[in-house]
Amino acid sequence: MDEVVKNDSEKDKLENEIEKEQKANEEEMALMQKELEEARMQTESAIDKMLRLAAEFDNYKKRSAKEHENIRKYASESIIKELLPIVDNFERAIQSANESRDFESFLEGVKLILNQIINLLEKEGVIPIKSVGEPFDPNFHEAVMHVDSDEYPANVVAEEYQKGYILKDRVIRPAMVAVSKGK
Repeated sequence: MDEVVKNDSEKDKLENEIEKEQKANEEEMALMQKELEEARMQTESAIDKMLRLAAEFDNYKKRSAKEHENIRKYASESIIKELLPIVDNFERAIQSANESRDFESFLEGVKLILNQIINLLEKEGVIPIKSVGEPFDPNFHEAVMHVDSDEYPANVVAEEYQKGYILKDRVIRPAMVAVSKGK
C-alpha cells in the first residue's frame, strides 16, 4: 500500500508538473500570438505607409510633368507679349507708307522699329557677336571664304555677311564671315 500512496503522490506530482508545464506553454503561446499580432500590425502599417508614399510620389510625378509641359507650352508667352507692339508698329508703318509715299518718314519708322527689336533682344540677353577686326574664332564665326586684305592680318575677320548672336552664354547663330589671308 505504501507503493500505491507513493505512486499516487508521484502521480499527483507529475500531474502538477504537467499542469504547470501546460500553463507555461499556454502563456508562452499567448505571448507569441501577441507578438505575432503586433508584428502583423506593424507590417500592415509599413505596407500602408509604403503604398501611400508610392501614391504621393506618383501624384508628384504627374503634377511635375504637367507643370513642365505648361512651362514648355507657355515659355515664349512673355517675349511674344513684348513682340506684339513691334508687330503693331510694323503694321502702322506699312499703312502709313501706303497712304503717304514719304520714303524718309518710312525709313525713320523702320529704324525706330529695328531699335525696339534690338532693345528687346538685349533685354532677353541676346547680344551680337563682334566680328570685323576680331581674330577668327570658330566658336563664334563661320568662315564662308578667305579674302586678300591690306587692312587686316591673316586669320582676322575682314568682312561680315550675317551677324551672329549669343543668348546669355550660348552662341545661337555664329557670324557668317570672310577671313583675311593677309597681304
